[in-house]
Amino acid sequence: MKSHVRHAVSEELALRRADTRDLDRRLRAFLRSDEAYRKYLPTETWLTGGCWLLAEALWHVLGGDLVAVVSDLNVEHVALRLGDRIVDGDGFSRPETLLRRWRVREGVPRPRIVDFEAVRAEVLRRGEIPPPDTRLSGLVRDLWQVLVVR
Repeated sequence: MKSHVRHAVSEELALRRADTRDLDRRLRAFLRSDEAYRKYLPTETWLTGGCWLLAEALWHVLGGDLVAVVSDLNVEHVALRLGDRIVDGDGFSRPETLLRRWRVREGVPRPRIVDFEAVRAEVLRRGEIPPPDTRLSGLVRDLWQVLVVR
């Protein structure tokens, strides 16, 4: 998809906040579908191994910025920042909600959100979060259909 189209979608979403709820509903339905798991995550989940793939695909469709959740010792998660929301395998949430989930549900002490580019090299070096691969183009197409075309 062309960059100017992606950014136009992002700007339109920023102007129409109500669309976030509908996008969230459609995104969650797709991500939880048997089809999505069969095609893209046969051995992982969107939050355990599939987060970078999903964030990168969402970036191609919606624009925004890739971010990472980091702790004192590790890069824990990759997500998309879209305006004042963070989008990941759990859908759309506020940054403070995402950080609370990582503190409480994942037991990560002092998580914080940083620009992904600041930690990309470390993520690649450590290999703990698989980078996007050949599944990316298909996921971008499917997310475009789910989130933009309807």
